[in-house]
Amino acid sequence: RRKVARALSGAGFLLYPASSNDVSTPYISKAMLMGAVPITSKNLLSCLSESAGTFDLGPEPEHGRLDGSQERISKWSEAVVRAATMDHDALFDHKEDMIEWAREKFRWGRIADELASMFRRDLEKGVHGACGEPIWQVKSKDPEEGTCDK
Repeated sequence: RRKVARALSGAGFLLYPASSNDVSTPYISKAMLMGAVPITSKNLLSCLSESAGTFDLGPEPEHGRLDGSQERISKWSEAVVRAATMDHDALFDHKEDMIEWAREKFRWGRIADELASMFRRDLEKGVHGACGEPIWQVKSKDPEEGTCDK
């Protein structure tokens, strides 16, 4: 972890040319928090746009794998060159805004609050548990109450 943190803190960019559909990584958030701007493939079927927000300097989003066509690979490569030759002041402002956004987005307290809200909402809707029965709040210390053994 220390090696990764050291590497990310000294990097200007995180190059992430992902080809799989369901992809994201904690390294994107770590990189952003350390000031390394992500340049991903922006695959529309992945979680990359949610992870990097508007700070991803990759090419325009497209469906399909990055390695599915030479044109997509070229567009990604051109995005890397554009980012590397970006005006210094504009890049500095981009990084400052990105770090501020990432600090709020990836703050544990905010994430815990969001999860608690989702759980509360699902409980209020009567979402069913793994055993197929409604999930009820347990209000008894008796471990047999509130179970759904079949």
